[in-house]
Amino acid sequence: PFQSRTRPARWGGQQGRMAGLGTDSVGMLDFEQGMLDFEQGPVLTPLEQEPLFRRRPRRRPLLAVRWGTRLFGATALVGSALGVAFWSQQYQQGHGGSPAVVSGEFADLSALSREVLLSNGSHVAEAAVSSWDLASVPRRCGGSWSRELPAENEVLQSAIDARQHRMVTLAGGLQALLTFDPSSKYAAAAVDVGAGSADDPREFQGLAHFLEHMLFLGSEKYPDEDGYNKFLAEHGGSSNAYTADEHTNFFFKVGAAGLPEALDRFAQFFSAPLLSQGSASREARAVDSEYRKNLNSDGWRFQQLLQSSCSGRADHFGVGSIETLRNGSAETVAALREFYAMHYVPENMRLSVLGAQPLDQLEALVRQAFENVTHDAMQPRPVAPDPAAPPGSCAGGHVYIVDPVGDLQTLSLAWPTRELRSAAAQQSRILRVFSFALSGYYEGSLYSELKRRGWATGVDFGPQLSFVDMTLLTLEVSLTDEGLDAIGDVVDVALR
Repeated sequence: PFQSRTRPARWGGQQGRMAGLGTDSVGMLDFEQGMLDFEQGPVLTPLEQEPLFRRRPRRRPLLAVRWGTRLFGATALVGSALGVAFWSQQYQQGHGGSPAVVSGEFADLSALSREVLLSNGSHVAEAAVSSWDLASVPRRCGGSWSRELPAENEVLQSAIDARQHRMVTLAGGLQALLTFDPSSKYAAAAVDVGAGSADDPREFQGLAHFLEHMLFLGSEKYPDEDGYNKFLAEHGGSSNAYTADEHTNFFFKVGAAGLPEALDRFAQFFSAPLLSQGSASREARAVDSEYRKNLNSDGWRFQQLLQSSCSGRADHFGVGSIETLRNGSAETVAALREFYAMHYVPENMRLSVLGAQPLDQLEALVRQAFENVTHDAMQPRPVAPDPAAPPGSCAGGHVYIVDPVGDLQTLSLAWPTRELRSAAAQQSRILRVFSFALSGYYEGSLYSELKRRGWATGVDFGPQLSFVDMTLLTLEVSLTDEGLDAIGDVVDVALR
């Protein structure tokens, strides 16, 4: 959605590229070569133009630094941060304040990571840096990860949960979780589909989001475009949906007595939607309005910037616009139906229903409403078996200087790493360990050090992008005015 312009820049004697996106609101430095001799120490080359950080911008910038050194599981998370960094002390002393960037590809940095992590005396960190075998990481309360994953259709229930639950598999293969709550005045249901904007065809960006909108606009059994929402409103309910990178979620609530018909109307989304040409052109404009609203959101702009800098599934434009959806043309509708047939299948969906009816009645309602949700099975997405991001994903060597819409002063450092969606990764607490070490409110954390120097008001660490085969982790620092002026030193402290 952005128009690019380029002009030459010089970096360490190597030709680079500075491209402005939109109206010069975002700048990117793309370096063809960076240098770091790991044994000899960093080799620094000054920027051969006016120093970037000596100029006061019109608005406070949001700065993102990203590198592409391949992470060796958790073992090199901290060590790989040395892949691209601003070494402020050396460039200030040796180059009169001109910033420099260094980058390099490392071998295993587990020893360095262990030294950094163990400075906090964490036995969890010690186990984590020795191996990516997550089963060997101690549990938070001691012991090991001895519990088996729940069996199919088994529900793990809290001892203080008075409701009744049941997992069932419907005739077409759709799995459903049923919850009986006799005290509830409302009923509710949700369907999650294991496909999202990262699955969009390259020629129809925003198609998954567009399909989310279109499913609300009538079905063969209930053709009225507004019938679903009218029924819910008349029975004290409401509905909504959202499209994420790799899944799409639909949900509603309704007065308890209205559940049977609401569930039947809802089920038509996943068995016989109209997806009509007449609705498509109008709804494409609604999607475009949503896209244009997002242009004033700094969070959305920064997220889109990171995604566009990556390769593979991460590089996508998920919202869509009137241009990418081709005004809801016949070709778009054909692609919409093909996408629906491929991804909206029972094996790729999960259903959850809560009601005041006993479980046997709820199961009967669900089986009747969803009896026509039957499609051919799709192939499951493979999960990356190696403890690293796929080669080339979110490759590093880039610095982005963003002119925000609002009043923001933020530094973001980003690493590509392995997927964190698998069961083994979710049982690990390694990210919590890193988050505590970096952003914890205790003496010795990165946050406390930056706050002591008057450079930061907050530090956050966690996944920014999360996909089935890779994750982009970010360390985000909320800067004070003094921290913005000393941005190189902030990066140096963050990575030291």
